[in-house]
Amino acid sequence: MAPAPGLVFLQRLLALNRYPTFKKGDNPVRVKIISQQPPDVAVRFLNSLEHHGITSYYDAGLLQCSYLNELTPKRALNRTLSLLGHFNSHLFVTKDELMTRQLLKQGCAAVCLSPMESESLVSVADGLIVAFDGDAVIFGDEAERVFEVGGLKAFAEGESEQALMPLSQGPLCGFLLALSELRKKFSDKKERSPLQIVLVTARSTPAQKRVLLTLRSWGVSLDEAHFVAGDDKGPYLASLGATIFFDDSTHNIHAARKHGIPAAHVPWGVRNG
Repeated sequence: MAPAPGLVFLQRLLALNRYPTFKKGDNPVRVKIISQQPPDVAVRFLNSLEHHGITSYYDAGLLQCSYLNELTPKRALNRTLSLLGHFNSHLFVTKDELMTRQLLKQGCAAVCLSPMESESLVSVADGLIVAFDGDAVIFGDEAERVFEVGGLKAFAEGESEQALMPLSQGPLCGFLLALSELRKKFSDKKERSPLQIVLVTARSTPAQKRVLLTLRSWGVSLDEAHFVAGDDKGPYLASLGATIFFDDSTHNIHAARKHGIPAAHVPWGVRNG
C-alpha cells in the first residue's frame, strides 16, 4: 500500500522511543491502530507496515492493532469509543470526518487527516515537528465566538480586556500537554530536540499576550510561535518542515496541504457548527 500522510507522523512519533534519553523498556509513546476491517483481510496491511519499517515496534508492544469487523457506523463508533477510553488515548487520527465530529462531541481528541493535494510531502529532517493552530484547537472557541458576532474590533477589545485571563482548554489541549511533558525529557540536551512544538495562529501581535500567558499557566513551552495576522499559513509551515499541522479551519488545512504539509482538520467550535 502506498504511504498516506499519517505514515510519517506515525514513524516519527514512535521513533521518539528510540532516543538515548530513555532507558531500555521506558517507552513513552504507544500507538493503537484500529481498523473496521475483519482480521482475515489484514494481511496486506501488515505487509505494508513491514515494508515501511513499522513492524520493528511490535516486539516492544509499542504498536498494537485491533480489527473490529464492524459494518455499521454506529457500532464502529461505540467500539472505537470503548477502546479509546480503555487505552487512555491522547489523540485519535482518522480520515472519517463524521466519526471525528462524533468523537469530539463525546470529549475525545480526534482529527480528520485527508489525502494530500500535492503528490509529494515536504522533505524534512529527522524528528517530529508538530504545529498547532490556537483557537478551537488547543484553546476553546470563546474568542472566535466574539469575532463571529462582533467582528475584528470586538475581538481585539475583548482580548485586550481579558489578556490576563487564561483561555479555556480546547479539544487537543490534552494532546498538547502530553507532548509538552514528553518534550521536557529532551530539554537538557545541547543538541536540537527531536520533538518540536510550534504554534501557527491567525492572531495578530496585539492578541498574542493572552495566548502566551495561557500556555505559561499550563506549563507549556513552545519551540516557535508565529502570529501571522491572517496571512497564508502554508509558507510558514513549509519553512518549518512541519510533520503535521492541526487547525479548525478547512481554508488553512488546504493551504498547508498545497505546500506539501500533512494537515489534520479539527471540526469543532463555532466555525464548524
